[in-house]
Amino acid sequence: MQLSENTKYVIITHGGGDGVCAAAIAVSKLEDPIDIYFSQPYTIIGLIRKLIRTEQKRRNDPNVDKLRIYIMDIHVNDAVVKLLKKFNKVVYIDHHSNSVKNKGEFPGKIDQYKSSSQLAAEYFSALKSPLATLGTVCDKLLSLPASDPMLKESILLQKSIACSIDDEEFRKHLVEQLASGLLPSQISGVVKRSKCTDEEINRLLKHANKNILEVKNPKCAITYINDNIRGFGRQIARQLISERNYPVFLLYPDISRNKIVIIARNNHDLKGREGSANIDLAMFMKIYFSGGGHYNAAGGAIEGIDNPAVQMVKECFEEYNMEQYKVKGK
Repeated sequence: MQLSENTKYVIITHGGGDGVCAAAIAVSKLEDPIDIYFSQPYTIIGLIRKLIRTEQKRRNDPNVDKLRIYIMDIHVNDAVVKLLKKFNKVVYIDHHSNSVKNKGEFPGKIDQYKSSSQLAAEYFSALKSPLATLGTVCDKLLSLPASDPMLKESILLQKSIACSIDDEEFRKHLVEQLASGLLPSQISGVVKRSKCTDEEINRLLKHANKNILEVKNPKCAITYINDNIRGFGRQIARQLISERNYPVFLLYPDISRNKIVIIARNNHDLKGREGSANIDLAMFMKIYFSGGGHYNAAGGAIEGIDNPAVQMVKECFEEYNMEQYKVKGK
């Protein structure tokens, strides 16, 4: 697509493996100039406001119709939707369950049963792209045998990202290299960063297991790590859940935001199996901790780092399960 003068593409995506792969699919199909930003649901509104101010100043014009915005793998709330309507063209590609209500607001693809990279492949007519598979495996929506090379590539990708969670330049490097046709193992820096992540995860996992509270009824495990685990949380939670058939809640302080972050995971492979807790973690996090996500993988936060977070999660989980029991009993 040929762009008119001063027009450019802006991709705003989540910084995890699925979001990176979705962005790479977009970059492989779009023409320069392309600006890439990484965001979270709670930071995207500030990023968009900054984009609007920067563009207005750049062109000395209150209009921002020269930017073509692609939002990928991030849930946006009503306030963000309102801001996005200031742009002439917005494409929205996401798979989070609470994004379904945004269908029809913008062109794009929304489907909670597919990964964002799969949806990007559909939107950009790139169905044969290995990035669709890679991103889907990263988001645990596709299980592959241990011997499958794509599983190994997905692990490398995620660990390389986790090594330095705030390194946006490395993420952009990943997007550009993946868009060029390389796999993670072929990209400079990926293997080295992956090894760095392994070492840090082993250290933090010891703390997680030392502090873990095993709740018997309803069954869950809750652990608090008083350390900066940003970037490593998913990997640690994955290790903890691999040994259990009930939900795991991993908590850690985010001092800069004065919050205690909650990472919640349940075992996908055990959903519905006897002994497992059939709980919608996305709904639980939405109701109690202003969060969201997916059925078996969600997140939220507790305001104030001095709160008795483990006890709060325990009590809320007990209450939620009791309410679900009453509903099912009816």
